[in-house]
Amino acid sequence: MKKLFSMSREDVREIRGMFIPVFIEQLTIALMAMLVSAMVKGSGMAAVASVNLLNSLVMLLQQAYTSIGVGVTVVVAQFLGRGDLKSTGRAAGQAIMLSVYISLFIMAGSFLFLEQLLGMMLGASEPLVYTYSRTYLSYNILSLPFIAIYTVASASIRGSGYPRASLIATLIHNGGYAILGLLAVNVFNAGLEGVSMALLFSRVIAAAASMYLLYRGNSNMQVRKIPFKLEKEIMAPVFKVGIPLFLEQLLFQGGKLITQTFSVAFGTNGIAANGIVNNIHSLQCVPGTAINNAAPPIVAKYCGMGDKAEAKRKGYQFIMLCTLFMTVTSLGIFIFLPLLTGLFTDVAAVAGEVISTLSLICIMVPLFWPMGFTIPAILNSSGDVVYTSTVTVGAMALMRIGIAYYFTQIARVGITGIWFGMYADWIFRIAFLLPRFIKGKWLNKEVIKSSNAKAA
Repeated sequence: MKKLFSMSREDVREIRGMFIPVFIEQLTIALMAMLVSAMVKGSGMAAVASVNLLNSLVMLLQQAYTSIGVGVTVVVAQFLGRGDLKSTGRAAGQAIMLSVYISLFIMAGSFLFLEQLLGMMLGASEPLVYTYSRTYLSYNILSLPFIAIYTVASASIRGSGYPRASLIATLIHNGGYAILGLLAVNVFNAGLEGVSMALLFSRVIAAAASMYLLYRGNSNMQVRKIPFKLEKEIMAPVFKVGIPLFLEQLLFQGGKLITQTFSVAFGTNGIAANGIVNNIHSLQCVPGTAINNAAPPIVAKYCGMGDKAEAKRKGYQFIMLCTLFMTVTSLGIFIFLPLLTGLFTDVAAVAGEVISTLSLICIMVPLFWPMGFTIPAILNSSGDVVYTSTVTVGAMALMRIGIAYYFTQIARVGITGIWFGMYADWIFRIAFLLPRFIKGKWLNKEVIKSSNAKAA
């Protein structure tokens, strides 16, 4: 067991090379989510509530090409492990085209059912919340094709072993959003509409930047063209990972969306408080999310090589690192909780709800979050997505939604009840995923079969 967790200089170099750029990438994403809420704070709690409540819906709309991104990361990494560099570029190009097709379809459907989506999310919220939400959601829907290109292109580059290149696109995206958003609020006094326009423009710029980086290529991947016609030979392994993951994330984000709407029962302040909690929690999870994004390219590469023992050893190392990082981050969040909360709200009732909820989260996260989320990321790297998806969906349906509903709608304990459901979700995941990881059955689920697999 000691050998599994011990790390040589080569291990540190390999993980550090992938982790640091992905960590910076995830940190900027989390900071941007916090900045948006801070920028619209001047428009009142109705604007803050609108942005934070709709972010769950926006995440749901993005799940199709986010899943494609994970799929192409695994496939590119496994092709790389086999030394098939020609196929890495072909997989990236076709995955991008697929994401464009899907995003255009989702965009058209979202605009067609815009009012129904708002009604589902906002319920009996006040009219001002509806007005702000309509603006914010419309610009998000318009940006879907551009964020799809950026997401899949960046995932492809990361899968090829060059996370620093994908980081450039992320910094352009989030840096542009920050600059344009601050200008909109502080110079042009455009409020939430200005922030929403900044979001759209920054995603257009990010899509262009990521495509430039993709065509520029690297030593492991060259994209010659983006084909309109998809090839079954190349897309089959992407679908093998992406489709189960998409169905999982669709149901997972849908369930998450349902639990977020439970805060509507507590009024505008309750919606705002829950949104602020989610923003700070996103910051808390940055190291863990970075680990979960760094793991698939590395673990999948060894799966592609057929080196099962090394793939499993890397998995143990990622779990250990995630636990360590999440413990340190949770302690830091707990110490600076009043200061962080003050960035989002001056309303005492909202601040009190945020602090009490996050105090318990800071205890629960180091105990359960790492294994609950890092293990499925590792299992997905080999293509074991059907099992992880089944467990994730079961945890959402049986634990997160059911328990959150009881504590918020029946027991009426406030937004903290939503998080009781999440804790149960994490524990449920661990109960089913940890034994599978330890036994090593996931190592027999390679997306691209290797002819010289080593024993685990």
